[in-house]
Amino acid sequence: MGPETIKTRSQRVSYFLGNFKETSNELQEIQKYFVDYMINDSLGAISTAHLVHADRHPMKARSPECLQLAALHSMAVDFAKSGAPAEMPRSLRPKEYPDFMERWDKPTYISDGALGKLYRAAASRMQSAPATSSSAQPSPAFDPDLEVPGFEEFLASAEECYDLYVEKLSTLIVYYGTEHEDEILTGNIRNRLLYLKKDNKRYFEMKDRIIDSVEGLHKEVRGWFMSCPKAEAARRASAWYRVTYHPDHRRPGKKQFWSFPWIVCDELLKIKESNKRRRQQVDDAAA
Repeated sequence: MGPETIKTRSQRVSYFLGNFKETSNELQEIQKYFVDYMINDSLGAISTAHLVHADRHPMKARSPECLQLAALHSMAVDFAKSGAPAEMPRSLRPKEYPDFMERWDKPTYISDGALGKLYRAAASRMQSAPATSSSAQPSPAFDPDLEVPGFEEFLASAEECYDLYVEKLSTLIVYYGTEHEDEILTGNIRNRLLYLKKDNKRYFEMKDRIIDSVEGLHKEVRGWFMSCPKAEAARRASAWYRVTYHPDHRRPGKKQFWSFPWIVCDELLKIKESNKRRRQQVDDAAA
């Protein structure tokens, strides 16, 4: 620990006297008191606002905003005893949040303070740490209950649809700067800091754009499926599943995408349920 980390000044402790509200012991008054407390308890919001203002303001915790919030915090702590709520002015409510708070549903900024630097250093260390498990892609088990007789007829077209889906999904992955299939499907990007440095817009707005793009692609893929005769639906869905999950259809050296057949998950669930019922009937007959 260097000398620059040691404080040379101490701040005199401030004492804030809260307002105390006269109350009675009537049951109705106690009930009202409890409801008022549940509605007006703002301790968490005040603490969060204090952290944000202390991070952004050059004077840190000595800034006028933080001193005002400290007084409100004291009132909020005593609220359960005093009955006098602490009302935080709208002007003190944060409009943006530092990256180390990970409030990705709100406007976010890159913090230049100590907490921000520590946060990014820790995040970078975690990302660069060697994986504890194998780096090979996971290989989900193939479920034979999702096969139906006659699927072989549709394997060629299923391969074409899979390849086209992978091409389009890969384009979205590159466009939005994601790395993994689960990120593009959910909009939950692991390396949010990189995105904030490039685009400093609201993370949740970017997440909505990703989800809308993926939903548009899935709608297009469902259109491919629905354009075929309904009588072929089960066999076609089974073929889509097989070209994605069966070991015979693995693509060495290429990234595997597992979401393709689940775009028509309703059809796969029907197949699963039908095969399960059929197997149960066979077991019952043999018993």
